[in-house]
Amino acid sequence: MEHWLNKRASLTPNQIALEMEEESYTFYQLQQKVKTFAGQLGRFQIKGHIGILSDNSSEMVIAFWACTYLQLPVVFLNTRLAISEWQQQCTDADVEWILTSSRYLDHAEHLNLTVKTFFEVKKLSVYEPASVDEIDLHRVCSMMFTSGTTGRAKAVQHTFDNHWSSAVASSLNLGLLSNDKWLACLPLFHIGGLSILIKSVIYGMPVYLLEKFDTEKVHKAIMEDDVTILSVVAVTCSRLLERLDEGQYPASFRCMLLGGGPAPKPLLEKAQAKQVPIVQTYGMTETCSQIATLNEQDALRKQGSAGKSLFSASLKIIGENGECGAGQIGEIIVRGPYGIAWLLPSDY
Repeated sequence: MEHWLNKRASLTPNQIALEMEEESYTFYQLQQKVKTFAGQLGRFQIKGHIGILSDNSSEMVIAFWACTYLQLPVVFLNTRLAISEWQQQCTDADVEWILTSSRYLDHAEHLNLTVKTFFEVKKLSVYEPASVDEIDLHRVCSMMFTSGTTGRAKAVQHTFDNHWSSAVASSLNLGLLSNDKWLACLPLFHIGGLSILIKSVIYGMPVYLLEKFDTEKVHKAIMEDDVTILSVVAVTCSRLLERLDEGQYPASFRCMLLGGGPAPKPLLEKAQAKQVPIVQTYGMTETCSQIATLNEQDALRKQGSAGKSLFSASLKIIGENGECGAGQIGEIIVRGPYGIAWLLPSDY
C-alpha cells in the first residue's frame, strides 16, 4: 500500500492536518517536514526499535511519522514513569536509541542508551536514507506497554494493518463528515492518543493537538475552533460539563468519545440535559484502541455497558463453563484484525 502520508498529501495537500494553538500544518506541509526529519534521522542509520519519550507536540508527531518512512518501529514511553521503568521497558523492547524532547533530556541521559533530542536531529543536514514510500501492512508500526496492573507490563506490537483496521472500524461506527476535526489531548504515548493521529492521515481529517488536557483550552477549541469530536475519560468529561455551565456547544460538535471505564449515571444525565452526546467505548492497548462502542441513544438505557463490538471484530465473555450470559463475569475474548497484537519478550 502507498505510504498513508504520501497518499494523503497527494489527495488533499491543502487540507489542515495538524492544528495547535500557535501554528498549523497542511498535509503537504506535514509530509515535507516528516520527510526532512526522516532524512536527518537517517544519518544515524539506526536499525531495530527506537523509543520516543515526549509529551504531545508537533515534534513528536513529525518524529513518529518519520520513523514509518525509515521502517523503524516506535516504542512509546510513558513520561510519567521512573527512569528505572524506562530502562526495563527499553530492555524488554530491544530499544537502543531514544528520541526525546528537551524537557526529558536530563532524565533520559541516565538510560544506558543513545539519546538525541528532536532539536539535535533537526540541526543535521539531510541524508538520503533508504526510506520507503510503500507500507507493508504486516510490519510492526508501533509498540506500547500495558499498564501492568495484573503483573509485569508487556510490550504490545501494533502492525500497520492493526492501525488501518482500527481506523476503518471507527469510521464505520461514528461516520466521517467533511468538517470533522478530532481534538487530541490524551497522551500520544497511549493508544487512545496515537490512534487519532492514524485516523487523521487515513481520513484526511484535521487533528487539534494539545500538550495535555486543560479544561479552558479544550472548551475554547470546541466553542471557537470547530472541533467536532473529542476523546475523554469520565473525569475530564465532568470538568467540561461543569465549564459549559448553562451554555451549549455548537451544533457542529458531534460527540465525546468516552473511554477508560464506565460513566457514572449522574454524569450521563447531566450530559443529556445539556444535549452533549456521550459515546461510551471500550478498548485497550492490546486491541489497538476501541473495539466496542455503545450507541449514544442507549447511554442511560444501557448504563454501564460499552456496547457492541465494532465491524470486523468479534467479542465474547467466557467463564469456567463456557460463554457467559447477561450479567455474568468472565474473561473477554476478542477476535479481529485490530484485536490481535503480539507481546514481547517471548518468555512472558
